[in-house]
Amino acid sequence: MKRFAQLAGIAVVGVTAVVAGAFFAHSNAATHLVNSGSPQGRALASRILAALPHDGLTAVDFAPPPTGLLDHPAADDSWLELTITKDEDLSDAVWRANLLASTFQAEAAQAGADLLEGYSIRIAGSAATSSVGDFVKMIPSPAALTHPGVPPDVGVAEADIGRRLRAGALAAGVDLRSVRFFTTPELAFEATVAVNDPAGFVKTSPGRLYKLLGDDSGYDAREIRVTDQHGHLVMLSTFNNDLSAGSTWIRPDLQGLGGTLGGFTLPRS
Repeated sequence: MKRFAQLAGIAVVGVTAVVAGAFFAHSNAATHLVNSGSPQGRALASRILAALPHDGLTAVDFAPPPTGLLDHPAADDSWLELTITKDEDLSDAVWRANLLASTFQAEAAQAGADLLEGYSIRIAGSAATSSVGDFVKMIPSPAALTHPGVPPDVGVAEADIGRRLRAGALAAGVDLRSVRFFTTPELAFEATVAVNDPAGFVKTSPGRLYKLLGDDSGYDAREIRVTDQHGHLVMLSTFNNDLSAGSTWIRPDLQGLGGTLGGFTLPRS
């Protein structure tokens, strides 16, 4: 229950089995996304991105932190600027950016890269004029990251999470449609569930999601995609254990029904 209380905060994978050719194509695409930064930073960011889905992500740039944001000197490569297409849900992008940033922060010293101060996400084509972009988040130092108890055997961890989700889906009254696991090397998963009554689910979503998840132990990050029976997105609920940061997106016509987890909306074009 201790993790569930944090779901309301808005702060805001490679797939375990892939064909080799598809993986290398994915890796090359990730490399081309990182446009600037030190060789060490670019290599580390590209390696992490190669293990994540990045549809809608058009660029990743290293830069100095935005002027006036910090009260101490910072390295020129200590800020990540991510650009996404405006058709993508911001909540989804934030979850992905949190996982990229927390993995990068944990491995930066070993890779010889500068530690991150934070990141911003810019939505391509948006009218935002803020110097820090459309969304900004500070990243704690490696020592301040929360380290969840993830089993060292990834296969065991995935099997346990799968069992918990299947049991949780029954308890929550939802259909578990799919589960995908990703390692960055942090352990993350994306689960899709379908519901018969989207409005009813949103009204009772805190309790239903807790029944589905139990808690957020045993993994570094997760994304729950809630759809209707036709596959249309109803809600996104994400959480990153290392950063103790989560986000919620709720379909615009279902906003304000009560019991929602502080959702925010990015209109689609």
